[in-house]
Amino acid sequence: MAPSPRRLLRRNERTVSPPLLLPPPFDPSLLLTFNLRGLNQSYGVFQAYYETVLLRTQSPSSIAWIGSLQIFLLFFMSIFVSTQMDKGRFQHCFTGGSILLTVSVLATSFCTQYWQFVLAQGIGT
Repeated sequence: MAPSPRRLLRRNERTVSPPLLLPPPFDPSLLLTFNLRGLNQSYGVFQAYYETVLLRTQSPSSIAWIGSLQIFLLFFMSIFVSTQMDKGRFQHCFTGGSILLTVSVLATSFCTQYWQFVLAQGIGT
């Protein structure tokens, strides 16, 4: 019978533990992206409602510009927001974005004309 590996160690020798594997650093901008992408991905529901109820006089292509502007600004602003987050200003970006999103969604509920929807939902969210 072969001796166990522990018996082969001398009294003064220490066992070598395997290196600690840490997960990659967490990127907080991922939380913001999930929040905004979900709202932008569901714009088709808003567009169908606008076409049938709120903006019946507008063409579907002009209503689609609201969602297109929304998605463009999401990706365009990420250039500036990501640099601020890299500088450690996550709390400022998160608080400002949350307030802007809440106010914009609330303002969208009061809109009655096309330009109001472009400002409130297209630019604000």
